[in-house]
Amino acid sequence: MHFAQAPPEPRQWEFFYPHFLFTLLLWEQEQNEAGKLARRIVRQLDSLWTFLEHEGVAPTDNRAERALRFAVPWRKRSLGTRSEKGNRWVEPDLAWI
Repeated sequence: MHFAQAPPEPRQWEFFYPHFLFTLLLWEQEQNEAGKLARRIVRQLDSLWTFLEHEGVAPTDNRAERALRFAVPWRKRSLGTRSEKGNRWVEPDLAWI
């Protein structure tokens, strides 16, 4: 299912969601990485589907990630900053998000 391109049709959702919940329940008690992921998803379950319930909410956080992307390669090349002024210079302007 490709929910990132468009919200699912009601029939698609009715098929997907019970299977999704069942899979989480199967893995939730495991003491491995899959169980850890399942528990994390269960904790955030209410906020996962906000883009389906509210008009205008994007299904991804691509805009925020793109805003931060400048700082990551710069920080790796320059080994970071050494002052508060340097921190503010490399800090992305997130006001437009």
